[in-house]
Amino acid sequence: MSTYKYLTLCSFVVIAAISVSCSKGEKKDSKPQGGRGGAGMFVDAIIVKEEPIQRTLQVPASILPNEQVELKAESSGKLIEMNLTEGSYVKKGELLARINDSELRALLQKKQYDEKLAADDEIRKKRLIEINAISIQDYEAAQNKLDGIRAEIQQTKAQIAKAEVRAPFDGRIGLRYVSMGAYISTNTTLATLVQDNPLKIEFSVPERYSAYIKNGLEVAFTAGDSPTKYQAFIYASESAIDPNTRSLKVRAKYPNVNGKILPGSFAKVNILFQNLPTA
Repeated sequence: MSTYKYLTLCSFVVIAAISVSCSKGEKKDSKPQGGRGGAGMFVDAIIVKEEPIQRTLQVPASILPNEQVELKAESSGKLIEMNLTEGSYVKKGELLARINDSELRALLQKKQYDEKLAADDEIRKKRLIEINAISIQDYEAAQNKLDGIRAEIQQTKAQIAKAEVRAPFDGRIGLRYVSMGAYISTNTTLATLVQDNPLKIEFSVPERYSAYIKNGLEVAFTAGDSPTKYQAFIYASESAIDPNTRSLKVRAKYPNVNGKILPGSFAKVNILFQNLPTA
């Protein structure tokens, strides 16, 4: 073996011995001393960043009918016909009550007879004027008479219509306040008519939330003391903030198909506002 190869082998042996010695020393140093560990600590880090927030607003509300009216006659007289069954459902245009209009109907019949006579006279004079048998003034007089009678017929029909009370919309009859044969005036309330499908949910929101009120926004509400939650959708709001309360009046609609909720009930509305800016 040459001197060079011998020195190289000796160098490898020395380096290996030093490496083993250092490894043992590190293991000894890594042992805890005096009950204290030398290991590092684990730390949980949270990254804070600005994001939109959600907030639920609860406000008191009132439940209103979609339509409501006091049924009254447009003329005074004796009540001779009445179809006001309390609690019954009626259709728009249905006859609910009628005042004695016998004189008006007799007058209408007479006017219709006069119209027939005047129409025949107008036709006859029109034929005569075609052969120059009468003057143009005679024909125009007959034509004006016919037009006048027809106008009177329309007026009489309008008076008869005022003697009738018809349903202005589909709805349910409430309590009745008159009886058959009673004399009523234009101020007499016969009954109330209420349309309770759909219902209107009316409430107010503080001014700071007014910008987030949009048509179609879904809201949840409870009626009275019932814990049952219902869903409604906003369809309209006031055009201005109330300067006295600094709030915006809002209305939502609920399809009260089964009629479980009565108009006039107290309600609580919960509105979930999403994507609100941070304060």
